[in-house]
Amino acid sequence: MLWNESLETTPQLLKPALLTSDQQAEFLELLTKGASPFGACEKLECSQLQLALTLAQDAEFSEKLKAIKEIQGQNVVAMLYQAALKGNVTAQQFWLRHQPPADWRLAASPLEGQDLSDADLFDRCREAGLDFPPELTARLATPDLEA
Repeated sequence: MLWNESLETTPQLLKPALLTSDQQAEFLELLTKGASPFGACEKLECSQLQLALTLAQDAEFSEKLKAIKEIQGQNVVAMLYQAALKGNVTAQQFWLRHQPPADWRLAASPLEGQDLSDADLFDRCREAGLDFPPELTARLATPDLEA
C-alpha cells in the first residue's frame, strides 16, 4: 500500500478519538487515588496519545489535571514534613534546605575565604598547585608570588 493510500483509508489512525467526559472523570479519579497517568490510561483502555490530544484540546480538563497534580505535590510535602517530625534526618535536611525558617533566610552567611588577605589567598592557591598567569605576577610585582 502506498503512503498516500494509507492516509486516505486510515483517518482514525491519524486522529484517535478524544477521551469522553466519563473517561476524563474516571481518569482524574484514578489519579487522585494514586494511579500514574500511564496506569490510568491502561485502566481506561485508552492511549497516551488520546490523553495528550484531549489535554491539548480541552482546557477545562487540562486545568483539572493541573489542580490534581498540585494537590498531589502538597500531599508529598505533607508526608515529607511528617517524616521529618518523626525523626527522619534526611527528610529534616531536605525540608530545612528547601523551607528554612524565615529568620534563617535573613541571616547572611559569610563566604568561605572572605576574610583572607590577598597574600593568604595567593598562598592557598599556590598550595593547591594553581599557577598564576605571568601577567598577574608581573602586574602585582610581588617577589613572593613568583614561582
